[in-house]
Amino acid sequence: MRRFGAMAGTLMTAMGLAGIPLSHSQGALIAALLLAGFGIGIMHVCVNMMAQMFAGPTAVGKWTGIQNGFGNIAGIVNPLITGAIIDATGSYNAAFALAAGAPLIALFSLAVLVPKVEPLDWAAHR
Repeated sequence: MRRFGAMAGTLMTAMGLAGIPLSHSQGALIAALLLAGFGIGIMHVCVNMMAQMFAGPTAVGKWTGIQNGFGNIAGIVNPLITGAIIDATGSYNAAFALAAGAPLIALFSLAVLVPKVEPLDWAAHR
C-alpha cells in the first residue's frame, strides 16, 4: 500500500505540473497547483514510511537523514536548471515540462526498482 500511495502521489504531481503551462484560466491553474501539491504530500509521506520500514528502528534516523539530504540537492540544482531553461527559451513552459518529467522517472523507479515494502528482519542479516 505504501508503494501504491507513493506511485499515486507521484503521478498526481506529474499531472499537476504538466497542467500548469496548459492552464488557460485562473481556475485551471489553481486546480493544477492543488493537484501537484496534494500529490507531493501523498508521495512524500509514503516515501518516508518506506524508509522507516526498510531501515528498522535502530537506523531510521540515519536513513531518513541521508534520503532527505540527497533530496535537498534538488533544491540547489533545480533553480540553476530552471533559470538556464528560462534564459534559453524565454518561457516557463519547458521548465514545467521538465519538472513534470522528473516525477515520471520516480514513478518508474518505484514500480520497477523498489522491492516489496515490508519490515526487514535485521537480526537475520547480522
